[in-house]
Order: sequence, then structure tokens, then C-alpha cells
Amino acid sequence: MRLIYLLVLICMVGCSGGGTVSGGSPARPPGPQDLTLRMEISVQRSGIQASSTSAPISQVVVELVDPNSTDPGTLSGRRVVSQATASVGPDDSRVSVTLEAPPGLYDVYVFGRDSEGLVVAQATILQLAFQAGVRHVRQVILGGNLPPDVTVSQVRLTLAPSANLNVGETGAAFSALADLSDGSILDVTGLADYTVGDPTILSVNQGQVQALAAGTTDVTATFQGVTSLPVQVIVSAVGPRVAVVDSAGAGTQLFSYRLDPSTGTLSLLDTEPVGAAPRRMAADPVGNLVIVARQDDVVSPFSVDDQGLFTALPDLVGLTAPTALVAVDNRLYVGEDHTPLPTVVQAFELVAGSFAPLGGALTTVQSVPLDLALHGQSLFLTGNSPDNVRAYPLAADGSPTGAVLPGVATTIGGAGFATRLAVHPGGTFLVATSNGTPSNVATIPVNLGAPIDNRPLTGLSSQALALTPDGRFIYVLTNSVAARQIEVFSVDAAGGLTALAGFNVLLGAGGSARDLAVDPAGDFLLVTNVNQIEVRPINPDGSLGSAVVTPQPNAVELDILP
Repeated sequence: MRLIYLLVLICMVGCSGGGTVSGGSPARPPGPQDLTLRMEISVQRSGIQASSTSAPISQVVVELVDPNSTDPGTLSGRRVVSQATASVGPDDSRVSVTLEAPPGLYDVYVFGRDSEGLVVAQATILQLAFQAGVRHVRQVILGGNLPPDVTVSQVRLTLAPSANLNVGETGAAFSALADLSDGSILDVTGLADYTVGDPTILSVNQGQVQALAAGTTDVTATFQGVTSLPVQVIVSAVGPRVAVVDSAGAGTQLFSYRLDPSTGTLSLLDTEPVGAAPRRMAADPVGNLVIVARQDDVVSPFSVDDQGLFTALPDLVGLTAPTALVAVDNRLYVGEDHTPLPTVVQAFELVAGSFAPLGGALTTVQSVPLDLALHGQSLFLTGNSPDNVRAYPLAADGSPTGAVLPGVATTIGGAGFATRLAVHPGGTFLVATSNGTPSNVATIPVNLGAPIDNRPLTGLSSQALALTPDGRFIYVLTNSVAARQIEVFSVDAAGGLTALAGFNVLLGAGGSARDLAVDPAGDFLLVTNVNQIEVRPINPDGSLGSAVVTPQPNAVELDILP
């Protein structure tokens, strides 16, 4: 068993000399402005003891990498800017490698491989500035313990690029350096034991950090019984993405924003042209898809990533007046207005980046589709005749069966018709609004029996509907000649409604407020109001706070993307 002590001397110079290149070449051709990084690696036959299970190191691989990149094909998992290898013979006491790269900030990964090519030891040097006139000397140990005559004076712990993280972030990493009694500095990032004050907030694995939950916690690193000073890490919650579509004719665009969960402000992430003014917009529950039904009878789907960046998917064409949408689990249901003929609902499934028909079209017994909702294997549809709400069963794959469930909701708005529809989070009843004289909000069992409760609305036209995630409060956006407003109701677990008229919010006279939604945490209500987006805090009693306003000309539909 060879005793392994790897001493890495890193010398940055502004020339191409220095050291003997051994087994390896840069990952890309060097340029005239490149600088040279010479690494002299000493493999001493005494000193650091390899563990009894470690295989002898027969090769050293050094990767100079871009710290803000990924590449699963490299040892480090990062994009390699320059790489070199050196063989370690049985009698070798020193090997050297040379890497060339432009000036910049890099991470250095040093790997020890056994004779079968397996990585048996690893060390890292993080955030290394590569510039002319700077000389760095570091010691890197690949496995084992310190010699008995060398002790650790202190351990210094730093976190890069920042100690302020967001939930889910994985790009930050600790660097642990041990000051040794012989005057040298040892990178012990991969050897130290890390202690996290609150492991529900943060996890650390060989220096790599994953932010798990919002909060503040301290982290320390211990090597050879010496513990670093604590580093305080602040993890902040990441707000949801918000998709908004405007109504600007051929110039219509789709916007994505990030909602700040502490202030309610919106930050623009991306824009994407849509091509025609929208009728409706929908998003899938997990926030991977946004679908816009256009007034030119085209449905435009978009994928959206975690950063809110849109990618246009192939349009769905050949539809007739698509006015109702619902999406779930890569499936899309589109209600088409075939007035005076009954509504047709078509189902589609996302396959290889485009939507393909899922089963045959469903011809309903209703006309003028206004909203769709899914619950279990039932598809619910609002229309203006002959019934307000109908349910249509779906096959196991989500395709329509063509049948009509026997339960039929009674008219919930006098002589009017149902408009908007949502499934209560409890899953036992629906919440629906209607237009009529008067307009109403009602709760209806999912088996479509008689309404559980029914309350009049102040406004003449119910435009949009949103529920808090806990199901306690209902917000209805209404428009009338005199005013547009948000009307507030509480709802109990059985479906009983209470009007909270004192909490209603007037949005102004004239113009039109088009849509509203509640964020997944239930902290904010968002509404598109004429030429702006309003974000209003939701108080514990269901009342709404003052609006944080983001100008958005011609804003119409919006959806929250978790």
C-alpha cells in the first residue's frame, strides 16, 4: 500500500514556461492571451497514510473548470476549460502538469485514480483567480491523515459565491482551508466534517451546498479536531413565477415575472410573442406549460422553465373558437364554441414536444363553453344552455369517453348561466359563478346535485374566480357599468358561504379587470386591472391589503406558476 501525500504547487505566470507536461493537454486550443498554470504534485512515500481500503493512486487528473457551468461528461461535472493528467509510477516522488487558460475565475479539481481508472481521492480549490503576476501555493491531500509531527492551527471556512441563497439553490460551495503548524495551507474542503445548525434549512456534502428551506443557520467545518468559526447562511424563499398575456392584436406578448414572497413586487423574467390577441390562457398545476387560446382560432402552447423562460411549442390549428382551456399532467382540454351547435371539447397529449390528439372529440349537450375544470376522472364544463354545469367522464388515459354523467347542476344564477368554475381544495364540491339577474357564486357537490349554497354578487358580470389554497376564502372579480371590484366570501368545509362585503375592494370605474389568481402560499391575490397588475396581500381574515402595482399595458389573463 503506497502512502499518499499530494502537494500541489500552483504557480500562475504570464508565460508558457515552467514545469514538465505529463500526460494531458488543454481541453481547448490555447490562445495568445492565455496564461499558464503550473501544478507540481509531490507524491511522497512517507507522511500521509492512505486508508486501508484505498487503492494506490496511479494517475492524477487536474481539471480547471468554469464554476458556473455543468457538464455531466467530466469528472468534476463542470465544463472543463483546461485539463491535464500525470501518471504516478511506483517510484515517483514528483509529477508536474501544465494547464493553459485565459484570465478568469476558475475552480480546480484534482483527482487521484487507481490502476482501473476509478477515482479513489479528490480535492478541490474553489474560486481561484487566474491572472498575471499572481502566485498561489496550496497543499492538497488526497485521502489519509496528517503526519504525526504536523498539526492544524486553525480552519478557515468560506462560502462562495454568496452566503445568501434561495430555496432549491445548489450552486454554492464551501471552501475549507486548514493552516498547518509547518506553515503550509491545506485545502480540506473534501475532508472536513460539516455541522449545520439547522439541517432542515441547509445540507452540505463535501462542501457542496443545497438550500432546503427558508431560514438562517450557521455552518462550521471541523478537521483534525479543529473547528472553524461559524459561517451564517441565509436562505430565502423563492416566489412563484407569474405568466401574463396582453391583448395587443398581432403584437400580443406573453410575459413571465417572479413574485417576491416578502414584498409582493414583480420582476420581469421573459417575454415571448404570441401572434394574436388571446381569448383565454391556462397553465398546468406544476407550472411547466402555459397555453394561450387566440382569437384567430389557434392555440399556442409554451413550455416554461424554472427561471421563467418560455419556449414556443408547435401551435394547434384547425380549431373553432377555442374559449375554454384546462391543462394537467401534460394533457390539454380545449372547449370550442360551435354556436348554434353544441360545444366540442378536444383532448390533447404532449408527446415529444408537441400536442397530439388524445382520443376523439367530445360533443357536449351545452353551448358556448366558458370554463373547464378537472377532478379525478371527470371533466366539468360551464356553458349557457341547457345546464350551467355538466360533468363528462374520462377514460384511464384521460381521453373523453363521450358519455354524460347523469348528475346535472341546477341553474345557479336565476335566469343566468354559469361562467367560472373551480374545484374546492377539499375535493368534495365545486365553486362556480354565474352571470344573470342577479349574478351569483355557488357551491355545488362534485356529483352535481343541488347547490349547497348560493350567494348574490354585487357586480353584473362575474369575470374571474380564485380560491385560497386552504379553501377558506373565495375571491370573485366582477365588472359592471359603475365599477369593477373584487368581492370576498368565506366558505366552510361543508360548502357554506358567507359574504364578506366589508372586505370588497373597488378597482375603479370604466375599463375592465380581466383575471385574478392566488399565489401557492396563499399570501397574495394578483389581478389584471386595465393597464396594470395589482398584487394585494391576503390577511388572515381574508381581507386584502394595499396593492403593489406593476404597469402592464393591455394585461388580460394571468396564471401563477409554482
